[in-house]
Amino acid sequence: MSGTETPNGTGASTNETPVGTAAANTAGIPAPTDWHTGLSDDLKGYVSTKGFKDPASVVDSYRNLEKLIGVKEKLLQVPDNLGDEKAMADVWKRLGRPEKPEEYGIRAENEKLAKWYTETAHKLGLNRNQAEALFKSFDEYAKVEATEVETQHKAKADQMVNELKTKWGAAYDQNLTVAQSAAKQFGITSEQVAQLESVMGFQPVMELLNNIGAKIGEPDFVGGTGAKGFGTKVLPPAQAKEKINQLMQDTEWFNRYYNGDVQARQEFENLNKWAIGQT
Repeated sequence: MSGTETPNGTGASTNETPVGTAAANTAGIPAPTDWHTGLSDDLKGYVSTKGFKDPASVVDSYRNLEKLIGVKEKLLQVPDNLGDEKAMADVWKRLGRPEKPEEYGIRAENEKLAKWYTETAHKLGLNRNQAEALFKSFDEYAKVEATEVETQHKAKADQMVNELKTKWGAAYDQNLTVAQSAAKQFGITSEQVAQLESVMGFQPVMELLNNIGAKIGEPDFVGGTGAKGFGTKVLPPAQAKEKINQLMQDTEWFNRYYNGDVQARQEFENLNKWAIGQT
């Protein structure tokens, strides 16, 4: 015989594995099989690409996917075109933008400004907190800016008043009264004068009104003796100096002054005071 006979006499070799026991080991436990068995080639390729090592990793990945799906409603889907107001409407709503501009609750003394602001804030997609914070910041800035503008305006106005005082000298109060009286006589209100000053400036307006008053005999308004009389009308420095030069060339007046004429001497004294801005 070529091999050792089995007890039953079949003659089979003792190192041959009996039929039906290929999947078993000596301990009687089935040998592990490839977990990809039974999958199509396409699925096998997918598993390999994803790096799944065993069924447990597949199940864990699926569980994480379910968690992600569970919070999908809480995620924002931002459109590609951020400038598309219609596409962004849902995003802005989710971020807290009210349905209507009026719902911001912004109040201001200037109703027109408040309306413009809330409409603009709504168009830009601001939520309530953002809109309120931005408006508060804008309001504070506007107040500071207004104060600075007012300070600059006052400084400019004071400068123009001082320039006119220098130009008119001792005649300032008198000429200012002439200008104001002329405005009143022609029915120009203080509000209209203020509007003219905002365009032309204080000095040009006062000089204009003073010239008008002088041409209609304004010296009578201040107790003078008429447009041609010297009287008590105070002259600005420039005019006083010009008057002195004229008198110095007037032989008749100079003779009166030299001979002690009271009126001529008083006139010359006044002109010298006015020439240096004194009363």
